Amino acid sequence: MKHFLSSIILFFIPFVIFAQFEGIVQMKTFHKANQEDATVEWKIKDGRHLMSFKSKSGAYNLNYDLLVHEKEKKVWLLGERGSEKAAYPIPYEQFDKKNNDFDLPLNSVVKKSDQKSKIAGYEARFITIVSLDVIMECWVSDKTDLTLNDLPAFMTNSDLVSILRIQGIKGVPLQFELKDAAGEILSAQYFEKIQPGTLNAKNFDFPKDYTINPGPAKK
Repeated sequence: MKHFLSSIILFFIPFVIFAQFEGIVQMKTFHKANQEDATVEWKIKDGRHLMSFKSKSGAYNLNYDLLVHEKEKKVWLLGERGSEKAAYPIPYEQFDKKNNDFDLPLNSVVKKSDQKSKIAGYEARFITIVSLDVIMECWVSDKTDLTLNDLPAFMTNSDLVSILRIQGIKGVPLQFELKDAAGEILSAQYFEKIQPGTLNAKNFDFPKDYTINPGPAKK
């Protein structure tokens, strides 16, 4: 379960409430500890999220979905094995708590810059966060159609979010790379496309052809 959770922890800061985003986000993630590369198609509508993962970890290829009903505080991991379609409920409490996945203390040094670049079609600003053991390099944009208030609450509970909040930095981290002292990438996230558009609400219903696993998914 820890392997799965590490793939879906994104890092954002909620500020002012805007009109809700509806559409599709395309992104990629990398985690050295799991030797995992994943592509993610993330659909968003009215506080519901469907994240479809295509993941490669070593010699294994894994496809799975994460279905989130934020208002109802319900989360399911959906997967298929052969002809079997199984849904694993995940207690929302596992997400709705502080996550220290990056080992970034609140007194980390934050270096802002005027360096800008286009990430996923949006202008983003380069920010570096430095601690004793790791360096986080981020490209943050406050110009995206997707706003931070559109995201599930569990995505905001990280040490990175706390640091950006303390610094008053508004915006969506469209790209980050967490590196060790030697400069090797430990984990990374890359937004590739943010596409607003109308989606069918039925896509976010719990799939009737899936059987709920007797026990919840655990860490």
